[in-house]
Amino acid sequence: MKRKVQLLVSLALVILLPVVSAAVEVGKKAPAGGTGTITGVVKFAGTPLPPVKFPVSIDITRCGTERWSKALIIGLDRGVQHAV
Repeated sequence: MKRKVQLLVSLALVILLPVVSAAVEVGKKAPAGGTGTITGVVKFAGTPLPPVKFPVSIDITRCGTERWSKALIIGLDRGVQHAV
């Protein structure tokens, strides 16, 4: 029985040690000299689909029975809002 417990503890360490060390690596930050910034603008090309309404089913007294979808929001300059 003691041998089985030792084997299970060893197996748990073999499995958990890489996971714990990977989590520590994720938490580290890059040095300040090696960082940068990415900027840009996403523009929509082509003809966008018409806006879609979807039914509201939770708080109809406040929100009404329908809402416009905010899945794709395009500005007057064809810029896409919330693009990543």
